Amino acid sequence: MLFKIIPIVLLTAVLVPGTSPAKEPPPVYDMVVVGAGVVGSATAYSLAKRSREKILVLEQISDPARAFGSSTGESRITRKISIENPEYMSLNRKSVEILSELAKKTGTELIRNKDFLTISAASGQSQFDLIRKEAERSGISHKFYANRQEILRDHPTIKLPATGTYIALKEFGGGGTGVMHAHKIIAALRSQARALGASFHYGERLENLQKSGPLLTLRTDQREYRARRVILTTGFWTSEFLGLPLRPVPNVLYYKKMTAAEEAGLPIMIVHDSATRHHFYSLPEGQDLKIAFHMLDPDVQNPGPEAIRSVLSKFYRFSDTVTDRVGTCFYTITPDKKPIIGPVAGWNGQLMVGAAFQGNGFKMAAGIGDLLATYALGEKPAYNYEAFSPDRFTVPKGQKNVAKETSLLPKKISAI
Repeated sequence: MLFKIIPIVLLTAVLVPGTSPAKEPPPVYDMVVVGAGVVGSATAYSLAKRSREKILVLEQISDPARAFGSSTGESRITRKISIENPEYMSLNRKSVEILSELAKKTGTELIRNKDFLTISAASGQSQFDLIRKEAERSGISHKFYANRQEILRDHPTIKLPATGTYIALKEFGGGGTGVMHAHKIIAALRSQARALGASFHYGERLENLQKSGPLLTLRTDQREYRARRVILTTGFWTSEFLGLPLRPVPNVLYYKKMTAAEEAGLPIMIVHDSATRHHFYSLPEGQDLKIAFHMLDPDVQNPGPEAIRSVLSKFYRFSDTVTDRVGTCFYTITPDKKPIIGPVAGWNGQLMVGAAFQGNGFKMAAGIGDLLATYALGEKPAYNYEAFSPDRFTVPKGQKNVAKETSLLPKKISAI
């Protein structure tokens, strides 16, 4: 009898005018992470590792291998010393802990140990003094160089202008100091998050998010979802959804071919010297030296290739100053040069955001993801991160937002 009823029902659904199959309700997730860059992938991994929540990660790029943004590229610098904000130190430590665990799980080298040399001319020693003080305070293994001769004696592959007065501090590689294999780290975070049950949907762009009852409704360019909580890790694109004062700063990267012997003798370097106009940094990336100026001012143009050639001739013992390729990365900055991490006011703890890491995000990403997971799970962070709250950019009721230019007024996000 049942066999005869089924085709009749199907024919009725197809043939009776004015009828259509019942529309399936949107799938419901406990957590939806928007953005599958390094911070979003780290957030998904920490959520999946620490809970049994149903997790979805949405990414607008259909092919993650061809993504364009702050999470692309082969390498990043990581170090144990951080002077930008005291909160960074705890995020750095947590990142190293998570990545060390991840490396053991996957059997993959995620950080290559490499010494980190900070060189300072006399004109740039105020920042250097902070670095030295932090190294001494925290007991980080390091060596101080009091003059130009001492620096060059230990580092025969570099040179220093004879007219300058230089000091330096070497942070020895290992334990969180070295070259991060960026693409391997993101791949490991994603694969382990998936292994723990998280789902990744690529090629879906978030278009609207609404608060309606106990759940949030996400509408992408393809479908609709419901979620108990949403975490935005969308970099500069976060400003499309929330009116945060984010500004993108392009940073030009130059690559110089090296011999194996040259690469082996070069530490990671950052040089503070006003004679170069801006601080610059370099790190060995395979047989390439990646070198760039550290730019955090969106109104200042990147120095051109002639500035890099000048740096190569003054600070490195290469036979030539030819760079063979150029790339670009992006910093996302805020007016106070601090990141935005935490719950957004007015959303009852259902909406979190992590963005604007001022060029420091990758080395802290695993720790940032763990912190966002802590907020999303309703737990209390072990450290006070109120300085990073997105609510610092909101405007008091009845006041105009003049100094901060913008506020957390909804754009494509609305509360109903």
